[in-house]
Amino acid sequence: MTNSDRNDTIELIHNIHKDARGFRPCIDFTNWTQEALDKFSMELVDEAACEIESEKLREREAWAQFKKNINETSERLGMSFSDTLRFDMQSHDCEGEPEKYCFDRGLGFFRKDELINLLEG
Repeated sequence: MTNSDRNDTIELIHNIHKDARGFRPCIDFTNWTQEALDKFSMELVDEAACEIESEKLREREAWAQFKKNINETSERLGMSFSDTLRFDMQSHDCEGEPEKYCFDRGLGFFRKDELINLLEG
C-alpha cells in the first residue's frame, strides 16, 4: 500500500463521513492501520447508504404532503392548483425560481420539472 493509496482512503473516509453523518471528521488517522481505515470506511459506506434511503423517504413524504397542502388550499380558496402554486411561490419570494422554491419547501431539486409542469397544468 502506497502513501498515496492511504491518503486516498483517508480522503474517501472524509467524504463518506460527511454523507453519512453530515460533517467531516476531525480524526487524526496517523496511527491507524490500513485495515482499520478500510473497516471504518466500509462502516461509513453502510451508514451513508442508510442515510440516503432515509433522505429519499423524507423527500417522498414531503412531496406528498406538499401536493396535499396545495390541493387543500386551492379548494379552500376556489383557485386552480396551478394558480395556488403560483401564489405560494410568490409568497415564498420564489416566483420564477423553481429550484429556490424546492429548497425552501424541503423538496428535492429533481422536482423542479414537475413543478414547472404543475404550473402549466
